Amino acid sequence: MILLDDEKIVLQGIQKVFHMEDYGFEITGVFSSPMKALEELPDLKPNLIITDVKMPQMDGLEFSAKVKEILPETEIVILSGYDEFSNAQHALKLGVSDYLLKPIKKADFVAMLERMHDRIEEKLGQAAYFESLQEYASSNVRELKNHFFLELAERNSFDDRYIRTFCEKMDLNLPDQNFVLVKFVIQDMQRDWDYMSAVGRLVEEFEVLVEDFGETEMFVSDEEIYFLIYGAECGILRDEIVQTTEAFTEGLVQKKLYLAAGISRAAHGLSHLLVARNECDDQILVTQSGDQKHEPGSILLSDGDITIPYQDIEALFTGISVNSAEQMRDSIERIYQQPAHILYKDFSCSLTFMIVLRLSHLLNCYDQNQDLIPRELLDMKVLRREYPGIVQQKELVANTAFVLADLIAKKEVASPKKIVRDALNFIREHYNENITLTDVAEHISISKNYLCDIFKKELNVTFINYVMNLRIEKAKELLTSTDMKMYEISATVGYNDYAYFSQIFKRHTGTTLSAYRRKH
Repeated sequence: MILLDDEKIVLQGIQKVFHMEDYGFEITGVFSSPMKALEELPDLKPNLIITDVKMPQMDGLEFSAKVKEILPETEIVILSGYDEFSNAQHALKLGVSDYLLKPIKKADFVAMLERMHDRIEEKLGQAAYFESLQEYASSNVRELKNHFFLELAERNSFDDRYIRTFCEKMDLNLPDQNFVLVKFVIQDMQRDWDYMSAVGRLVEEFEVLVEDFGETEMFVSDEEIYFLIYGAECGILRDEIVQTTEAFTEGLVQKKLYLAAGISRAAHGLSHLLVARNECDDQILVTQSGDQKHEPGSILLSDGDITIPYQDIEALFTGISVNSAEQMRDSIERIYQQPAHILYKDFSCSLTFMIVLRLSHLLNCYDQNQDLIPRELLDMKVLRREYPGIVQQKELVANTAFVLADLIAKKEVASPKKIVRDALNFIREHYNENITLTDVAEHISISKNYLCDIFKKELNVTFINYVMNLRIEKAKELLTSTDMKMYEISATVGYNDYAYFSQIFKRHTGTTLSAYRRKH
């Protein structure tokens, strides 16, 4: 921090009354001349400058403008004995952080110091974070992007400022773009297929098919694959994206690879990625329910003033996962707390139907023999007939959620760390086999969904990327310690498709298999 005032008595008073170290600051310069302060500025690089507004040679506003040219991130607070609105307005335009009128009360000055300290700490923390982000990104951009998009799509974890900063650092022209989200869920495939290679080939083929619709970002969560297609024309081209996706999934059936696909409506801005993911899930759940009576669009989605409370639905399922009765009750209240003019029968029933489908899907992950949700309720007509009113629908959702939360709590009594440890032991023993997340979950007797969640939370990486990285590390060992042929190494670490393994190895290491062997 530096202090600037042409009256030395003011400078002495500030230092005498306020012990800056108590507020997290160190005074590195005290000046009565703005010209002298500007000379020292590049060397001192203060985080905070407190300056008077009326001074000879140069006033505080002109001084602040010059400071911002030299150190744009420095916080500036102006002290003034003149209650002139134009001065305060000009200061704000210059980027001055605060403007205090003399005589200044001690409590107001302390409050200002505390605000500035918090603001500077936040900025320094973000700067340090993004510096480490850039270092990490340079070695693993793909994994970093994958984590970012998953957090946005599954939890809407970041605010607009973070989204914009991340996209700027990653050179992504995305925050204000139109986009369509396509989600694939792998339902079944030939057992003798190499799962990792199948996913890789699927991604490559679909990216080629949709490249004319706009730019694409792909991210994966184990058995779920997302394509974020973005550009100015996405809204217009959505019907073509739907047709292309349907043709693609039908073509894969001939290869014994079965996918469920969901396609969001066109949206604007990454802050809507969670809503888009939920729209994809709604379509997939309807398909998986096996109810062929529902036409596309029969579940009412948000148009006009009708808004599906996706955030509250996510909060409900989070409450179920942690068995929080209070969170479940509060979420259900908010879900059905829509304006009276839009909570007409069909909308509330559609809302309930979506939730019941998700509850049923989650229940099947834990106990397929449970009859908690009768099969017939997965038909909207039956649901509307059996639970015609909002009160009845809320009661259905609440009762089912509470029972399901208890069931999950009883099933998952082991600590997350133990579960991850058991999972890693199994993966290390079988990494070179055609293992899936389902195989690991069945081996340690927990649900696939729960394993997927805690794997990401505990290790900050998806299952599929963990296995991929492990295989690459093993391949490096074999390249340097044996004279095995390249295709033999590929098969040994679990890739039956040598060409695809070569691509993956180069993408992760920046070099080819043969070049890596020569170098090491």
